[in-house]
Amino acid sequence: MGLWIAPLSNSGSLVGSRVCAECWVDGVGEGAAKACGSEIVAGALVGFAEHKAPAMKAVVERTSRALTGAVKATKAYIDGDLEMARTAQANAVAAPSGNDSRGR
Repeated sequence: MGLWIAPLSNSGSLVGSRVCAECWVDGVGEGAAKACGSEIVAGALVGFAEHKAPAMKAVVERTSRALTGAVKATKAYIDGDLEMARTAQANAVAAPSGNDSRGR
């Protein structure tokens, strides 16, 4: 099964990014048992996975928060660029203040 992180949603936040520790452990155990053919090695890997599952969950949650923050920052930057462009366009077509239309 392995580690699963959902893609970004349209709202700019990560959905389903929490790791299912049991799923991760089961995936490691199944993969190890199939790959190595040794129950002892598979058992050791499952024990390792169970021990490290909280740390893996913390890594995924921290990564999720970092990516969500980056998406929000990028969206704010783009929104600011669009607002600045609207203002520049409005100023470009507006008549100059304090001057008549003859440009004196």
